[in-house]
Amino acid sequence: MMPSCLCQSFIDAHYNDLQILQSEQVNVTVDYIRPASPATETVPAFSERTCATVTIGGINIAEALVSKGLATVIRYRQDDDQRSSHYDELLAAEARAIKNGKGLHSKKEVPIHRVADISGDTQKAKQFLPFLQRAGRSEAVVEYVFSGSRLKLYLPKETCLITFLLAAYKMPAQQQAPQDESFRWLNLLVQLLFLLLADDNFIILKPRPRSLVNIYVFSRLPLQERSNAFLFPRCGAGIECPRGARNLPGLVQEGEPFSEEATLFTKELVLQREVEVEVESMDKAGNFIGWLHIDGANLSVLLVEQALSKVHFTAERSAYYKPLLSAEEAAKQRKEKVWAHYEDQPVEEVLPVLEEKERSASYKPVFVTEITDDLHFYVQDVETGTQLEKLMENMRNDISNHPPVEGSYAPRRGEFCIAKFVDGEWYRARVEKVESPAKVHVFYIDYGNREILPSTRLGTLPPAFSTRVLPAQATEYAFAFIQVPQDEDARTDAVDSVVRDIQNTQCLLNVEHLSASCPHVTLQFADSKGDVGLGLVKEGLVMVEVRKEKQFQKVITEYLNAQESAKSARLNLWRYGDFRADDADEFGYSR
Repeated sequence: MMPSCLCQSFIDAHYNDLQILQSEQVNVTVDYIRPASPATETVPAFSERTCATVTIGGINIAEALVSKGLATVIRYRQDDDQRSSHYDELLAAEARAIKNGKGLHSKKEVPIHRVADISGDTQKAKQFLPFLQRAGRSEAVVEYVFSGSRLKLYLPKETCLITFLLAAYKMPAQQQAPQDESFRWLNLLVQLLFLLLADDNFIILKPRPRSLVNIYVFSRLPLQERSNAFLFPRCGAGIECPRGARNLPGLVQEGEPFSEEATLFTKELVLQREVEVEVESMDKAGNFIGWLHIDGANLSVLLVEQALSKVHFTAERSAYYKPLLSAEEAAKQRKEKVWAHYEDQPVEEVLPVLEEKERSASYKPVFVTEITDDLHFYVQDVETGTQLEKLMENMRNDISNHPPVEGSYAPRRGEFCIAKFVDGEWYRARVEKVESPAKVHVFYIDYGNREILPSTRLGTLPPAFSTRVLPAQATEYAFAFIQVPQDEDARTDAVDSVVRDIQNTQCLLNVEHLSASCPHVTLQFADSKGDVGLGLVKEGLVMVEVRKEKQFQKVITEYLNAQESAKSARLNLWRYGDFRADDADEFGYSR
């Protein structure tokens, strides 16, 4: 039996001792089943309870608790045989604990372990918010699961209890109701009623639009739920989890489909487990909003993968948007649960087209970092170069002071991480594919190059250096007005020429038009202002892409004249003359 008055203090003081059961497999032996008992004047009603002996590795958990003075043994009547099969061992353990003055048998004062419950306390939550945001990922223990996306957490480092909403849940603005003077007075009255009424049932005046007032009767709720009673429903900004059933006046509102499954999934995965949380913001009710990670996995992504929630458009600003989107697409294809009736609608690709006007040339300085095999290239904006240098310096100092444990990071597709390049330095990267622990495909988000690494050369990206602090600096572009040769050898010649001319150099870039893959641009050498793409055409390494837009006709004419000169000189592609005959389409070329 746990001592009612001292239990929580001793449990808090010996929290590490009690962690032995977390995430462990145990053996359970049922000793007896105590039937339900009705309430009396002195004893409350009890439901049917199964009483069992729980062991782990041959250790009786009840005996361990009693021996540490964290529990006492129930005394039974002589004729009551409903008792533990190890009752004698429990009595012996209690005798030893009393003799040695362990736990609650100690003559010392009970250690005070203060825990601040800031669930629903808006003022305290506002004070804690900056600390939790700066902390990045914080350790937490899931105390309770209200629904698939709403949890109560204990933060050991901050010694506080918080209500946590998954994936940037927020309260919508209250513009749905008129903000007239009567509405504000009604809200004040509601708050006063919360403070004044202490009966088991109380009346809540709930203001409605157009000056309508409904009188609702609710059972007494915890403070955090009372404060939400007169607010408007939440709208998920990262994922939309099915809403569970709710008690309303005179009826029970049924939950949305699969809400119970979502709650059960979250419970089985994280309840009473150690997790990591990233707090991003807070709603008006004092609930913290952010991301929860369990064993390296994002709970929001897992819910979407299981087809138990949907991705909300406001998740686009999150670093986890791509894995969320990938998980949702996979769930849609399976047509499970919330996507059971999903029908894939054909969507016509609409490409943004610049208005037909005079071609505008607004060149900006960029630094070319990578050239791909299909003649695309990645650049960094020169204006933000100093920010990247400072971030990399600080990140490497942080990693040097707190190096990642080799092999501790479990890479997942779409996650941002740190990767050790061949030069021995750490860089920001994104996991693109995991073949095995020895073969992880990563993309260096600030430079545009790719590499296959073992997971031992990867680590968790510190939150202080995430893409929220500084977005990925490598941007992909393609050359405008040219056609890349389909022949592998010819394409290699063109790529080699571009690598020699512009890789790791500063150039000037102007966006000409957009496409489905990436923007198409013209690139100039920083010193001579010569057009890089036009130079490739003059050397006969590429062909001209003829476009019909009026604003491009002047530059297209210049490119076509350069192509004719290369053909006349029989350079590279044109060494055998004009190969683009009537059957040239067979080889992937067009006039």
